[in-house]
This record gives sequence, structure tokens and C-alpha cells, in this order.
Amino acid sequence: LLCAWILGAVFIGMIPDSLTRVSPSSARIHLLAPLIALLSGIGLHFFFKKNKQISIFIIIILCINVMWFWKQYLFALPADRAYAWQVGTKEMIVEAERMSKQYSHVWISRSGWGWIHYVFHVRYDPLKLQQEIKVSERNDLGFWWVSDIGKFHFDWLPKKYNPDTLYVGLPQELSPYMPPTSEIKRVVKDLQGNDLYWFVDGKS
Repeated sequence: LLCAWILGAVFIGMIPDSLTRVSPSSARIHLLAPLIALLSGIGLHFFFKKNKQISIFIIIILCINVMWFWKQYLFALPADRAYAWQVGTKEMIVEAERMSKQYSHVWISRSGWGWIHYVFHVRYDPLKLQQEIKVSERNDLGFWWVSDIGKFHFDWLPKKYNPDTLYVGLPQELSPYMPPTSEIKRVVKDLQGNDLYWFVDGKS
């Protein structure tokens, strides 16, 4: 019964990681860490009683595996999956806040991971936030989106740009609709030096 419970929990624990749109999602697979530790401990206890040499060999293999995992988690994935890991988001928000003084409006695409990064990284006053926050209409599923905070607007980028507005988003979002006179004012790059976010002046 215990084995069936543990195996069932392992299969259920893999569901969040398998359903995510942004994969691989190592953060979600961490739900299984306690179960994996439990199963590993039971196995090592069994082998240690039977054969200490086998146990030591397995421990060495496990240590190598753990080091490989953390190397992938801390170094490889942030470089290979920069957008999924939200690399550069803080830099983008801080720069957008700094540049906002030059514009009447700042439009940040939903690809910039939304308003929560903005209020967190600029340390927005909670009392002021309650007065200024605006939300979108609920969609078919009943969800809504924080669309506006002060002069900042958070939504998918429009096809027509307005003057005196700073647009921030992924290069592939911005480039198809940029007027000829628009100017890329700033670029945030990922860990490999590729353009991650563009800041575009909406003048036309």
C-alpha cells in the first residue's frame, strides 16, 4: 500500500511540469524532491545493509547526478532558456521606469511578464497602487489582467503606435509594426548577447 501511494504521488507530482507551456520547468519538478529523497533513502538503506561497497558506489553516482542537475539548473538553463527564466526582466523594468519620465505613457507587452514584476522591482507604494491600479474585462474563463498602473499599460502590443509612448517588448513583437521613424532607444540582452527586450519610441 505504501509503495502504491508513493508511486501514485510521483505520477501526480509530474503533472504540473508536464502541463506547463514553458518547459523544461525545473521549479515545478521540485514538488517531487521529498518523494525522491524518501525513495533514495529507502534504497540506500537496503543496499547498505546488503553490501556497503555497492552503497558507496551508488552514493558517488548520486553525487555526480546532483552536481550535473545543479549545473544545468543554475547555469545552462538560464542561458539556453533566457526568456522562460525571465532573465533580463528586472533590468527591463528598471530601465522602463527610468525612461518613463520622458514619456506620457509606457506600454509593456505581456511578454514582459506583467505588472507584478513592475510593482516589485520599483518598490511601488502599496497605498498608491490601490488607487491607480486598473484591470481588464474578464475573459471567457472569468480571468482578468492588471492592465494599467499610473502611466504604465500592460497588454499585447498594438499594431499602430502612438507618439509620446514608449513601447517595450520582444524584438519579434515590435519589428513588424514599427513606423519608419520609430527609434530603438534601448536594448536589454540575454546571457548570450542576443536582444531580449527592445525599447521603442512610438513617434511617427
